[in-house]
Amino acid sequence: MAGNKHYWIEAYKDGEFEFNCQQFDETLTKLAGEKSYLFLTYPNNPMGITIGREKLKEIAGIARRHGCYIISDEIYSEQSFIEEGHTSIAEFYPERTIVSNGISKWLGAGGWRIGFMIIPDGMRPVIDAMNMYNSEMCSGCAAPIQWGTKKGFEDTQEMRDYFANTVKILKTLSTMFRRTLDEAGIQCTKTGELGSYYTLLDFTNQPKTAALQAKFDKL
Repeated sequence: MAGNKHYWIEAYKDGEFEFNCQQFDETLTKLAGEKSYLFLTYPNNPMGITIGREKLKEIAGIARRHGCYIISDEIYSEQSFIEEGHTSIAEFYPERTIVSNGISKWLGAGGWRIGFMIIPDGMRPVIDAMNMYNSEMCSGCAAPIQWGTKKGFEDTQEMRDYFANTVKILKTLSTMFRRTLDEAGIQCTKTGELGSYYTLLDFTNQPKTAALQAKFDKL
């Protein structure tokens, strides 16, 4: 990626998250014939947003039409607050989607740096490159962390209850925090109730911010 061109796709307006699929399509049209990648992060740090199934289907359809690869960071996957829960875009575009994940966020294991990637079979060179990189950069993981990770992947009622309670606690804290900010007259993104417990302050339409920006514009 280093040294290559990059393009930003609009995804935020008036406190709401809305991935601009038209701009995404137009950008890929301009890049026809070039290898392209879309980087997604959802649920998201620092905005506290996530993406629902219908929007993911639309994004996947555009990417497939243009042959665009997708790198999807889903490390907060089990902290989605929307009713339908988390959906990986790999469900709709498995042939060219690389999913990045790890246990430090959704398993509440901060500092336990165990990560994993899901890479399509047809992208064997990427798998080989990742194996080579990890063999040089990573050493053995402590046994307690390995056992804790194994526990986190078990499909048991205990773990289902853990994830459900985690979502309730984080959503409650996020709601209370945003309400406190609102009562103090501080605007913040309206997306904090969607997932990942983050809240981003929004100074876009603040009078003081506008006045300060005007001063900078004169410099």
